[in-house]
Amino acid sequence: MTLHSHFPAPLPANKNNLRLFSATLAMALALLWPTVTGAQSEHTLFKGKGPWYEQTPTGDINLYLYFFWSKECPHCRRAKPFLEDLQARHPWIMLEQKEITQYPENKKLFTQMVDSLGETSRAVPTLMFCGGMLQGFDKPENSGAELTTLLKDCRQQLTAFLAPPEKSPKLPPQRPAPLTDAWWFRLSGFILLLFAGALVWRTRRLKK
Repeated sequence: MTLHSHFPAPLPANKNNLRLFSATLAMALALLWPTVTGAQSEHTLFKGKGPWYEQTPTGDINLYLYFFWSKECPHCRRAKPFLEDLQARHPWIMLEQKEITQYPENKKLFTQMVDSLGETSRAVPTLMFCGGMLQGFDKPENSGAELTTLLKDCRQQLTAFLAPPEKSPKLPPQRPAPLTDAWWFRLSGFILLLFAGALVWRTRRLKK
């Protein structure tokens, strides 16, 4: 079984389309920038029923990875150990395993999340993250490598997008110019000298 993508852009397993996904995610975040300020909900960033990520107090991004599966599905059993190992190697991946045949609440959540993304397929295994979903799993070196790349790209783009703006360097307070440096002070002093000179000249003339 191959990995089928239900992200906004078609995504077969090749490098060109992985770059296309990254560009699509970057464009979506950039367009949403004016509407996102402060402590906003992830629903303003990704469509669909989440949550899709959480941000730690230190600014690190953790991604939710929802894994809907069935015990009767051989591809699910193949994907399960890979996903558990992936989470162990990347602690920022929060793996949510949802078995749907024995737990009706998981099946209900699966339907709600698929519907919220505007999709109709109910096949398993289904992986949901960053407002999109992937279905199917063949081999770790194929489907697993593609999934890992998409998760890393999403986290990188999201980290850059949610990073606080850089603070401008604080300039030292400007001291006011000394009074003697003001042009109007020098001009008034010059006028005062002229007036004083004229007064002395007039006084001397009157004494003659």
